Amino acid sequence: MYTITDVKELHEWMVKHLSEHPLFERALDQEEKENPVVKETREMRDAREKERERERERERERERDVIVRSTPSTTPPKKGRRSVVTRAANTPRCFGEESFQH
Repeated sequence: MYTITDVKELHEWMVKHLSEHPLFERALDQEEKENPVVKETREMRDAREKERERERERERERERDVIVRSTPSTTPPKKGRRSVVTRAANTPRCFGEESFQH
């Protein structure tokens, strides 16, 4: 019988109860390492975890993109690019700028 879970308490409960039952015995570490089902299961688990990490990284990148795009810039956009941030006409770019205009 194979038991697979990512819940530590459930794993411990299954190991305890299956080990106590006379019809079950735990596989040796060497048998477990050589078993193709165990190997495939671990590879699938690792692939899922890598995909989850890539998705978390994409989400962090989207969050950074939103923060960057929502932060006003005092520098003009590069040639050929349009500014995402707009301001009302005749308003200073930063606090106190109006005092420097004579």
